[in-house]
Amino acid sequence: CRSAAKMTEQDKMQASPREAKPETAPRFAHKKIFGFDYDDNDTIKLLIYLVIGGTAALFEWGLFWVFNHYAGLHYEAATALAFLCSTIFHYCLGNIFVFNSGARYKKGTEITLVLLVSAIGLGFNLLLMYIFVGLCGWHPMLSKMLASAIVVVWNYLSRKKWIFKES
Repeated sequence: CRSAAKMTEQDKMQASPREAKPETAPRFAHKKIFGFDYDDNDTIKLLIYLVIGGTAALFEWGLFWVFNHYAGLHYEAATALAFLCSTIFHYCLGNIFVFNSGARYKKGTEITLVLLVSAIGLGFNLLLMYIFVGLCGWHPMLSKMLASAIVVVWNYLSRKKWIFKES
């Protein structure tokens, strides 16, 4: 009697969907908005990334304005500081709504790669700011907005292809 009960429990465990998956495969919560599962829809993910990026850009531009206009920081220092704050904000929202954190790398490696990609993006941003403000004489805020629009392409593609790409 006892072994029959154990077999039944074992049979139930084998039939369980949780046990059917290999334990090495990463388990992620499905990305959903209003009940719509968009895990496998790159178009929706791109649109959400752009909304998050737009929010992060507004956040960055606001900080840039405060650092440059009110705190009196040079436009390059204001760019770097605002970019760093925005990168942290963007990383958190991107992991919640777009990318599967830990899909390819452990958390520490992933964060290091995000910071590296962001540092390269910051380099692009500073170079563009120097060109637009320093060489062309454009207004710093207009230059910041244009530089951000250009750098967003680098940010999305690098994260999608190198950091958060699921194997």
